[in-house]
Amino acid sequence: MMFAGASFTASAQYLTGIVENEPVNGNSLTLRYAAKAGLNITTVSTGALPVNSSVGAGFQIGGAINIRWGYRGEYSSPGSGLFGVQPELLFSYQTISVDGGDKLRLNRISLPLMFRAYPLSSVYCEIGPELSYLLSTSPDKMTIGSAVYSVGECAGMTTDIAIGAGWESGKGYFAG
Repeated sequence: MMFAGASFTASAQYLTGIVENEPVNGNSLTLRYAAKAGLNITTVSTGALPVNSSVGAGFQIGGAINIRWGYRGEYSSPGSGLFGVQPELLFSYQTISVDGGDKLRLNRISLPLMFRAYPLSSVYCEIGPELSYLLSTSPDKMTIGSAVYSVGECAGMTTDIAIGAGWESGKGYFAG
């Protein structure tokens, strides 16, 4: 069974540690690690299958490492560079409502690698690949019309593209 889905995540994270190097030729490198939590809003499309689905809510929780570098200006604060990268490791619980009021529940581990650009010192845009492994589904089988589908057999690795934008405070809080 082939699924195509879209997921929107609103998340917040707090950077808990900071490691900075001394600027070299005006460039500095900042490394921070963070705890991350957020709300998932998910929908799914099944192509030719006769399934009507609606949006479901879930959550994600995990950790991230934020690496930021580049030269912004003479009076810029350390760690306010133009570019960054943020690898993350997340557990994600997603739900999707399908025909008859049934809910499809998905548990997955995700590893996004987000490349960031900071047009302003506190605003970022990000894009990157995301590897996800579907750990489990519930229910294992779904009946749609007269057909029975083994949803549990969909477990495995997927590759996605993640896109986002957000705001970063000077105190280490992120929202995006």
